[in-house]
Amino acid sequence: MASRGAAAMPLPTSSLSSPSSRCSHPMARWHHGTSQSTTAAGQESFAAVGTLRGLRLLNLSTNSLQGNIPVALVGCTNLSLLHLSDNQFQGEFPTEIGASLKNLVLLNVEKNGFSGEIPRSLADLPLLEELNLRVNRFSGEIPPALGNLTNLWILGLDYNRLSGASLHP
Repeated sequence: MASRGAAAMPLPTSSLSSPSSRCSHPMARWHHGTSQSTTAAGQESFAAVGTLRGLRLLNLSTNSLQGNIPVALVGCTNLSLLHLSDNQFQGEFPTEIGASLKNLVLLNVEKNGFSGEIPRSLADLPLLEELNLRVNRFSGEIPPALGNLTNLWILGLDYNRLSGASLHP
């Protein structure tokens, strides 16, 4: 409770996510303001984020980030929430993300230009509750091992070039 005479600082409305976020992790409700100014130099700086070992949430959605996701992100071993949606990332999704970021609860890379197959290593994320790969160019079969993600309750795969109907190993 604030003391008499001290004004409480309200949270800016851009700091709150929409109520549509269903991930149960308490930090999933955090959201950033949007920015449209990211250059090639900014992409190099983004790679430096991998040195932040204690980082739990990284939200870089709705920027103009392009190229490949820096594999240096695997250094963020405590990362729980990774939002990279609505950018211009392209190429194959790094298998190292699924192989190394075992604390991920939410992975959102919706609305980018990822291509190739969905890495089977994403099925090795035991805490994953939400996997959003919508609106990319993923192709090939849906990895059946995704059916082993017992905590997963949101899976977005629409608007890709996927085949296969079964998620059972």
